[in-house]
Amino acid sequence: MKKIIYVALVFAALVSITACAKKTDNLKDVLTQGSLTIDDIRNQGLTQNDTAKTEVTSNWKTEYVLDKFGQPTEEKYVTNTEMITGTFSNDAEKDATLTVRMTVSAEGRVAFYLYKYGYVLMTHTETTGNSYYSDVCVRYEDGVEEEHSGTMSNANHDDNDRVRMSFSNAYGNTKFFDALEKGGSIFFCIEPSRFSDESTYVFSIDATGFSEQYNLVKAT
Repeated sequence: MKKIIYVALVFAALVSITACAKKTDNLKDVLTQGSLTIDDIRNQGLTQNDTAKTEVTSNWKTEYVLDKFGQPTEEKYVTNTEMITGTFSNDAEKDATLTVRMTVSAEGRVAFYLYKYGYVLMTHTETTGNSYYSDVCVRYEDGVEEEHSGTMSNANHDDNDRVRMSFSNAYGNTKFFDALEKGGSIFFCIEPSRFSDESTYVFSIDATGFSEQYNLVKAT
């Protein structure tokens, strides 16, 4: 009797396993005959996850000018979301790491904050004497180059930590701002001129998304 029961249990187990295998095979057949396979579903899941992680965001953002108490004012400006990377060279360094923060005011005043080695902000430390002057060469995607000048005030002024371009959107360079608002790459080479720190700075920006942020700033 026990033998009969044992044989019956074994037979039932074999039937259950066979049925499961047939269901699995049928599922594979359906998926394979359709537009997706099992591998397609797995790959699609990975692709969707990767897309979520690499969602495209703007290269530019809007920030507020702070007052002497560190509180935001009503004045806005546009700046880069991530630090711009480049290189700087002088008698002691060759193609050393450079990071740059660019700001553009509502009036179109352009300034560059230059960080040597990625963290040492270039400043004019002298309290007397002349401002630093630089030659700023700009190259556009169409190959056209322009020569401009940049100025860094001495330490008696609040703007001794940035290179200010000699033009603004209100007074001057139409092509530069057309290129910014169009998007794409713009290349810069800031070279020493008079009373400067004798370093050459090379970097480029991606102006994609600048126009949207700049229009918000100009509207206020």
